Amino acid sequence: MPQEIQGAKFVTALAPISINGTAATTIAVDCAGYETATFIFQFGTIAADTESLKLTTSDASGSGYSDIAGTTLTNFTASTDNGKQSAITVDVRKQKRYIKPVIDPGAGATLVACIAVLTRGDVSPVDATTYGLKQTLVIV
Repeated sequence: MPQEIQGAKFVTALAPISINGTAATTIAVDCAGYETATFIFQFGTIAADTESLKLTTSDASGSGYSDIAGTTLTNFTASTDNGKQSAITVDVRKQKRYIKPVIDPGAGATLVACIAVLTRGDVSPVDATTYGLKQTLVIV
């Protein structure tokens, strides 16, 4: 892998989905063994303004989530913000083990996805699977 992402792990926190007025079911990201997590949100078409994106944290992957202070992004505007990305980076050493994004959508079909990039880990990935990828290709 190129030096810029060497040691990073990629985790799908929200597979591409069309949300329509209902919060998307996101995936808890296990941050054990890493120092930093960057959650990258990718919007496709925003049919109705999306109110906010934020991160929550818990000791267990299935329940007990609370908001992480200072991680809320707001005001994603229909049409204007189509195709744009936003990111939230957090020092996971100061959080509980699991981090889960929350998206508060507007009342129209909005296309969105989220990937977490975990960095500064105790162990560096060695192949596509441990990088959290299906496949990887390095051209040097």
